[in-house]
Amino acid sequence: MDTNIRICGEAGQGVQTTGNLLIRALAAGGVHVLGSQSYMSRIRGGANSFDIRVADRELFSPRASADLMIALTAEALEHFRGGAGGQALIVFDGEGDSNGALGLPLTGAAREAGGSALMVNTVAAGAALALLGYGIDGLKEMLTAQFGKKGDEVVAANIACAERGAELVADRRGSVSAPAAAESFGAVTSGSEAVGLGAAVSGVKVTASYPMTPSTGVFTFLAQHADEYGIVVEQAEDEIAAINLICGAAYAGAPAMTTTSGGGFALMGEGLSLAGML
Repeated sequence: MDTNIRICGEAGQGVQTTGNLLIRALAAGGVHVLGSQSYMSRIRGGANSFDIRVADRELFSPRASADLMIALTAEALEHFRGGAGGQALIVFDGEGDSNGALGLPLTGAAREAGGSALMVNTVAAGAALALLGYGIDGLKEMLTAQFGKKGDEVVAANIACAERGAELVADRRGSVSAPAAAESFGAVTSGSEAVGLGAAVSGVKVTASYPMTPSTGVFTFLAQHADEYGIVVEQAEDEIAAINLICGAAYAGAPAMTTTSGGGFALMGEGLSLAGML
C-alpha cells in the first residue's frame, strides 16, 4: 500500500508546517513516511506544495502523482491539479464542487474553531488524516509540542482546528486508501540533517555559505553542531565570498564544503573560475 498526500497553497500560508506536522504524526502512528517540497523563490505568494508519501514499506523517493490533494488557494488548485492521479480525491478551500474537486470551508472552520484564518493549515491537516482513515491523536500531540511555547490558548485553538477539520470530512472518512498503522519507527530525520551529519562525520572542518533555500538547513545544522565536531562555520557576505573561503581552506589542506542552490551556485562559478585561473 502506497499513498501520496499533497498539501498546496501560498508561501507563508503554513504549507511547510502542515507537511512537517503530518510527517511526524504519521511516523508516530507506524507508517513509513517520505516528504518532499516544491516551492517558488518567494517569501510570500506563489504556488507551493508539500508531499507526504506513506507506505507499509521503506520509501526512497517521492512520487509525481497525488492520491489526495488539499489546495488552500484557488491558484494552488489550478497550478497543481494536473499532478493529481486519475482516481485522486481533490479538496479545496471553498464551497461546492469544481470539476470533480470537493469544496470545504477550511478557512471558515479555522475562524470558527481557532479564531484565526491563519490556522487553516491545521484544519487541513485534521481533514487529511480523517480522509486517510487515521485518527488525529498523534496530530494533537505534535501540535502540543509545536506550539507549547506559545501558551495553552494557542495549543487549544490549534487542536480545535484539527478536530474541526476531521469533522468536516466525517462522511468521507477513510475514502482515500492508506496503509494500516503498525508500530512507531522512531525519529524523523530531514534531508538537511542527514547531509549535515554526513559532512560532519566524514571530516569536514570548514564550512562557508550564504543562506539560500533549500541549502540553508544543512548550513544551520553544521552551525548548531560546530563545537561538537570541531568545524569552523562562517556565514559569508555573499556566495562569491563563500566559495573563495572554501577554495582557500581546501588549498591550505582543510576538508571544506559550501552549501547553495540554483542562482547561488551560478554566482559561485565566478570564484571557481578565479581559482582555476590562479
